Amino acid sequence: MYRDHIKSFAFVLVGVGILSAGLAVVAEPKSDDKPATFKPAMELEQLMECQNRLFKEVKDGLLDKKWKQASESAWVLAELANVNQYHNENSDYRGHAKKMMDECVTLAKALKNRDEAASKEAVKAVGNACGACHDQFKK
Repeated sequence: MYRDHIKSFAFVLVGVGILSAGLAVVAEPKSDDKPATFKPAMELEQLMECQNRLFKEVKDGLLDKKWKQASESAWVLAELANVNQYHNENSDYRGHAKKMMDECVTLAKALKNRDEAASKEAVKAVGNACGACHDQFKK
C-alpha cells in the first residue's frame, strides 16, 4: 500500500511538471507581439519636481553618509531620467535624458560602494547633465 501511495505521488508530480511546462510555453509572448507604446503618467513639470527632490535626497544622503538611502534615490532618479526621454521626441532632448540616466546609474553604483570621492564626482556629473538640458530646452 505504501508503494501505491509513492507511485501515485510520483505520478501527480510528473503530471504537475508537464502541466507547468505546457503553461509556461503558452504564456510566453509570441515573437511578433509588440509591447504597448510607453506613455508617461506625469506631466514634464511634475517629473522635474520629483527629479529635483530625489537629487536633493541623494546629496543629503551623501553628506549624512546614508549610503543605502542615497543609492536607492539615485536609482529612482535614473529611472525617471529614462522616463524623461519619452516627454520629447527631439533627439537632442532624448540624448540629454539618456546622459542623465547614465550619470545617475554611475552615481548609484558609487553610492552603493560607499565611495565618497566617486559619489561626489558623479553628483557633479548629474548636475552638469541636468544643466546642459536646461540650457537648451528650459524656457
